Amino acid sequence: MTDSVATTERLLALLDMLGRRTMWTGAELGRELGITERTVRRDVERLRSLGYSIESAQGAGGGYRLGIGRRLPPLLLNDGEAVQLAVALRTAVSTSPESPGGAAERSDDALSALAKLEQHMPSRLREQVAGIVRGSVALEGAGRAPDADVLLGFSRAIRDTLLMSFAYVNGQGVASARRAEPYRLVASMGRWYVQCFDLDREGWRSFRADRITDVQASSRRFTPRRDVPAPREAIGAARPAMTWPVAVSLRIAAAPEEVQRFAGSPYTEVEPDPDRAGHALFRTSGSDVETIAFHVASFPWDFEVLSPPELRPALAAVAKRLAASAERNRP
Repeated sequence: MTDSVATTERLLALLDMLGRRTMWTGAELGRELGITERTVRRDVERLRSLGYSIESAQGAGGGYRLGIGRRLPPLLLNDGEAVQLAVALRTAVSTSPESPGGAAERSDDALSALAKLEQHMPSRLREQVAGIVRGSVALEGAGRAPDADVLLGFSRAIRDTLLMSFAYVNGQGVASARRAEPYRLVASMGRWYVQCFDLDREGWRSFRADRITDVQASSRRFTPRRDVPAPREAIGAARPAMTWPVAVSLRIAAAPEEVQRFAGSPYTEVEPDPDRAGHALFRTSGSDVETIAFHVASFPWDFEVLSPPELRPALAAVAKRLAASAERNRP
């Protein structure tokens, strides 16, 4: 073993010890590592130069401890910590609540962190993470979550400009095989979309990530195109129900088929509620909450407003107005 390798391993061991206990004396660190206190002081200075904030205190009860730095230094994780962090990041990436501003919007950083972490994880640890994820169940508010492997696969292909092939099922349940150049992952209204140039259809497409399976990255690279549509434009084309500025999500006490017959249109989305049997999740958008309130007030079923919260007082105002009109027109 070379001196540089031995020094690196000793620094990692020192860092691990400082992370396990609040305070260590120089003598304790020296005994544990088999080095002199002078070498301990030198190694502490090396870690400080790498960005780790290590505080020292003199006198009785003094010693070394990790402090809070001004910037985040490289982190040292043991196997168990790495597995738990990867599982937590996969959960954050895959969570898809039924409200705007939900975890899909917050998980761009989670996806980036997960891609970096899994890139350096040994295969045995990745298998542990996959096993935990396979044995996990998402309950209330989870919606239809995309497979984290789908997002990771596209994230890497976008980074490396690799052609992708995958299976896709559209909103009508029709399955197809696709070949595409991937450009962006876009989070919108609690869902993930992949913005691609579809090679077979020779045009720009946005695919819902939770409808994608069998992702395969090619070894062939592509030259990025210059005319990539803006994300909002691309998702608007893929999801016309979300075209208008005010997005609405309702839980309706009726079968999805019944809601679709009554209120279905190219500008609405209706899906079974995964949390409540016999209920439907209904999404649409409009120019303002007052207009939407008058529209949904005509629904012949009970419903719960999931978002936006501003729709609730607008509905109360509509109810008050209708009640006053009914009172004035009582026979």
